[in-house]
Amino acid sequence: MSFLKKSGRIALLWSLSGVAMLACLINFSHRYVPAFAWVALLAAALLVLRYNHSMRSKPVITRVTKDEIRESVVFILGPWAKTWFSGALDNDGIRLEKGRVWFLASSPGELTRHLERLKENHPEVIPLGFFPLMPDGHATSELMNTQLVMWKNTFAALNLAEPLPCTFALYTQMTAERPARDPGAAIWSSVFPAANTGQCDIKQGLASALGALAAQRDSNHHAVRRHAMGCTLREWLNETAIQSSLDALFTHPSLRLNGVLLADYGTGFVRHGAWSAWCEKTLALLPGLTASLTTPPLPVPQSVYQTTHITHTTPPGVSRGYKTMVVAFTAAALALIFICYLQAERALSLRHQMQRLVIAEALNDGNQTQLANALEQHQALVDCLPVKPFGWTAFAGCEKLKHDVAVRLHPESFTDSDAPFSVVGQFASSSAALSSEHEERLKALLPHLLANGAAHYLIVGYSDNTGSAEQNRLLSTQRAVAVRNWLVQHSALLPERFVLRGAGTRNPISDNTNKAERAKNRRVEFYTLQ
Repeated sequence: MSFLKKSGRIALLWSLSGVAMLACLINFSHRYVPAFAWVALLAAALLVLRYNHSMRSKPVITRVTKDEIRESVVFILGPWAKTWFSGALDNDGIRLEKGRVWFLASSPGELTRHLERLKENHPEVIPLGFFPLMPDGHATSELMNTQLVMWKNTFAALNLAEPLPCTFALYTQMTAERPARDPGAAIWSSVFPAANTGQCDIKQGLASALGALAAQRDSNHHAVRRHAMGCTLREWLNETAIQSSLDALFTHPSLRLNGVLLADYGTGFVRHGAWSAWCEKTLALLPGLTASLTTPPLPVPQSVYQTTHITHTTPPGVSRGYKTMVVAFTAAALALIFICYLQAERALSLRHQMQRLVIAEALNDGNQTQLANALEQHQALVDCLPVKPFGWTAFAGCEKLKHDVAVRLHPESFTDSDAPFSVVGQFASSSAALSSEHEERLKALLPHLLANGAAHYLIVGYSDNTGSAEQNRLLSTQRAVAVRNWLVQHSALLPERFVLRGAGTRNPISDNTNKAERAKNRRVEFYTLQ
């Protein structure tokens, strides 16, 4: 039941209730059908109680997501961190700016030590990584690749419990535009990626950064040039295999690249390096130089994060009202199951008696009278009084069963007409054998009997006045049995659809004064039962 929602459980209970009531509307051909239906309904109720108990016993987990301002610590990584950014930090390699703390981490041991202290003393602070690269920092691309490989090998022993979110940044002069308030600041392609930003590779990060620059191209001609220079930087990284070295570096399990930033800053580098050599060879252009290199500016990490708070609440368990309701329902269901069982037993006993009577009539073994008397006594059991308060749920087939018994015992009271709808006559004296004329008559009668598949028929046999009353009664019954057996053997008609009676010399249609008149009384009549 745990896989069902509340609406599903309600639908299941109503469905089982409907099945139980539908089962009680049948004639109880099987004694346990209604009882089984109510047992199924009771089992469903107990399952719902068990589910309610398990659900109310489990802790309720509540998740609330909201924006929170979180402090962050940024670790400057890479082979050029100490060379280019030591001037931006204090003597002990720390810089505090706008609520963010920056650390130089030039070795794996230094990074591990800082992270452990941070987790122990300030677990709420978010650690971030920042990996800068200056395209003209080395004379050739080969030297730059060598530095990246060496740094990767040095940090191969780094083993962090959780990957450190890391942002890669490219610093170069892309345009002559500078912020008016702070000419030394950089113009960034986008904001600093948050710690929970999804992981990416260098190619994906560059595409995202260039997409951000492309979205700004309509602002001014500087933005157009910035985007063009960004595309050129991407080509340089790809052609010089620096991109491959960076991808290999950020596959380290302790580092997780979550973004790329492009920084447009300064007025050029102090010398021409790998980037300038590539521009000269590819574009026939050389970037401008500057007299002194200023300390690269640092981006501003995000401080607003969506955080999810999880609370666990233990409920009090199953309510008293719910228990009372289930107990009451269980008692009612058990009572109905018991009533259904008793009525099914009564119905089954009557049907057995009727079946024995049908068999005795077919065999004509002389026990019909005794069996009919026994059935008459059993009929008193079906008074329907004990189940009237629950008639719609317990024994809706009671009245029909009483009708079936009455038809079997007193069929003459249920004929649709006083006159028979067919007669098979002229039997031989003292004989129940069917002649060829009788068979032809019965063949003509078969289509009428088969046309109404639900109808039941009364077959009454008669005799003339020769012989004793008991002999005539038995002979008339044998004639009715012979007709019924022929119909059953030559069609799909069931024996149960016929009620047989031997009337002896009663209801003569002739005065029996001579042989011809007596032959008219030796007959079998057909009536349709209502």
